[in-house]
Amino acid sequence: MKQVFVPLLALVALLAGLFALYRSYDEVPPAGSPKTESIPGPAHKKEEAHEHVHEELAEYMMRLQWYANKLFFAGEAGNQQLADFYLHEIEEVMEDVVQAGIVDEGIQVSEHIKAYGLSYAEDFLAEVRAEGLGSFGERYEGLIANCNSCHTVTEHSYIKIITPTVPVVSNQDFRP
Repeated sequence: MKQVFVPLLALVALLAGLFALYRSYDEVPPAGSPKTESIPGPAHKKEEAHEHVHEELAEYMMRLQWYANKLFFAGEAGNQQLADFYLHEIEEVMEDVVQAGIVDEGIQVSEHIKAYGLSYAEDFLAEVRAEGLGSFGERYEGLIANCNSCHTVTEHSYIKIITPTVPVVSNQDFRP
C-alpha cells in the first residue's frame, strides 16, 4: 500500500503545483493597465492579446533574427517561394511588435520598428513578388542596415546584426 501511496501523493503534489503555475499565467492585469489597453482588437482576442503582451521584446527580436537568417539562405539559393515565405514571417513579427505598442525604458520601440523595419520589409516583399530575386543581395543588406539603424536610435547600438555565414539549422534544404 505504501509503495503506491507515496508516488501517488507526489503526483498529486506535482499536478497541484503545475495547476497553480498555470493559473498565475492566466491572471489578467487590472483594467486600465497600459499593457492591456495598448493592444487593439476585438473582445474575443483578449486572451490572445494577454499572452502576446507577456512576450519579451528580446523574443520578438530572436524570431526576427531566426527568420532573417533563413531568408538569407533561401534568397542565396534562388528559392523565391521560400524567400517570400520568410519575408512574410518577418513582416508578421514586426506587425506584432507594432501592435503591442512596446515602450522600453521610455523608447517607443514599436514606432521605430514600424519606421525602420516594417516599411522596408513590406517593400522588400513586394519587390520579391513582383520582380523575383534579382536584387536580393542588395535588398537583404538594406534590411540588415535598417535593423542596425533601429538598434542605434533605440539605444541598443551594441547589438549589430550581420549577414549570416551559416544557416541557423542544418536540416533544411533552401534550394527550390
